[in-house]
Amino acid sequence: GYPVYSGAATVFNEARCVKVPLRAEKGWLLDVDECPKGAKMLYANYPNNPTGATCDVAYLKKVQDWCRDNNTIFCYDNAYSEMCFDGYMAPSALQAGKDCIEFGSFSKTFNMTGWRLGYAVGNKDLIAGLKKCKGQIDSGAPIFVQKAGITGLELYKESGKLPEIIQKNMEVYSERRSVLVEGLRKLGLEVVLPKATFYVWVKAGMGSAEFAEKMLDAGIVCTPGTGFGQSAEGFVRFAVTKPVDRIREALSRMEKLF
Repeated sequence: GYPVYSGAATVFNEARCVKVPLRAEKGWLLDVDECPKGAKMLYANYPNNPTGATCDVAYLKKVQDWCRDNNTIFCYDNAYSEMCFDGYMAPSALQAGKDCIEFGSFSKTFNMTGWRLGYAVGNKDLIAGLKKCKGQIDSGAPIFVQKAGITGLELYKESGKLPEIIQKNMEVYSERRSVLVEGLRKLGLEVVLPKATFYVWVKAGMGSAEFAEKMLDAGIVCTPGTGFGQSAEGFVRFAVTKPVDRIREALSRMEKLF
């Protein structure tokens, strides 16, 4: 999963991070039965970085029930909630129950990655605890960035439907995703067409690092799966953040390597 979960926040709180492997044969879904019963907090992220895996409300309810039974705080990272394709709609953990805290991001939805703006919703006690900690760490995001975020949210109106401008963005990502997946399959690589995120998760057919180095030699950047955990060995992550013509160029270069 996302390396930040096990990084500074864990260290600064003198906590111990237990990494529970995600597995291809389970659709890259976290199996709560493998989680330690004494955990104080559990992170889950769907649509998922790096795998592009998705879940439904029934799965989130199972996770939330486990957390409630074990007195574990359920933290749900829903940063890619709006980046969905082919009719899929990413659920909120709050649809499964209120005993959780969910994090959202303006970075992906509104192309505001560099401005570092996000939000949290959920259980009032968890939100209160977050506010108490956050208030001692910094003075908040710059006002002009917050105003930009407000403008973005106001695009939703009362219907809550995805605004047209964001739909157009998702159509761009969807095309890029399809071009990359089709090209990779023609090269003989095993890849699932993701229903969400702007990532394409590929079975490399060799070690993750070896494949990534091979790509670098051709001037192509991908992320080895082992950067996200040992259970992702043999996989790499591509991001469709470049235009279609650049993606086709990358595929052309890859064709010479396979």
